[in-house]
Amino acid sequence: MKSIERCWIVALLLMLVTVTGLLRAQSPVRGSIVEDRAARKLLDAGDARFDANEKKKAVEVWQSVIERYPRSGVRFEAHMRLGDYLLKEERAYDRARAHFEVVSGEDNRDDEQRAEALLNAGVCFYEARNFGKTFKVMRQV
Repeated sequence: MKSIERCWIVALLLMLVTVTGLLRAQSPVRGSIVEDRAARKLLDAGDARFDANEKKKAVEVWQSVIERYPRSGVRFEAHMRLGDYLLKEERAYDRARAHFEVVSGEDNRDDEQRAEALLNAGVCFYEARNFGKTFKVMRQV
């Protein structure tokens, strides 16, 4: 009788470990508050460069936010800034759309930002004259 109880306990523990591992694998990894603050300062520095009409330097700074802080929530704002720059300034629609698609992904918890990114991705398809995909994306907004 005791051996059956032990088997059940071992089985339950194994299930618990498996479920815990699956939940960790599914939950997005979030950066620390310190990383978010540092990423925010770097993002603000890029904005200052952009306002000072040093656009190439601003782009480099925004890209460094994404590279240095890949787990920070601020990276989505950097992707938005890069996407807006590529869409409006350089008219590089495919490159801009790639940034907007990252922001509109499930990892981003900010629904308003996701909707704006999805709308901008639709604009990229429209400007690239890909009307079929434009309607497909715009219906999701």
